[in-house]
Amino acid sequence: MLGIFPPAQNAPRHQKHTLMYNYFMWFVSLAKWFSIMCSPAILGGILGWGIYYKKPDNLGLGLGVLAALTGLGLGIKLANKVWKDENTDEFHADLAASQAEEREEESMK
Repeated sequence: MLGIFPPAQNAPRHQKHTLMYNYFMWFVSLAKWFSIMCSPAILGGILGWGIYYKKPDNLGLGLGVLAALTGLGLGIKLANKVWKDENTDEFHADLAASQAEEREEESMK
């Protein structure tokens, strides 16, 4: 049992709270990574479904699956790039700030 949770076993109370905060923030960051990854993946899935809907044979199925997997791959690549370069929290904050600025500009017109 010793060594499974080494930082929290004999740590003072304030360090235990910090450790739980770090786990929570990591989980929130993972959820934001997932939301970034889903956008291109959903678009690829819709495109793949459209291809298969227009051409419902083996070629259409192959092209549809290829489009869906390409969207998933691009989503994972984008989410990893944001996670490493910019941090997902900053990315979502920038998106929210730009949408708020657009709303203010529209209301001023």
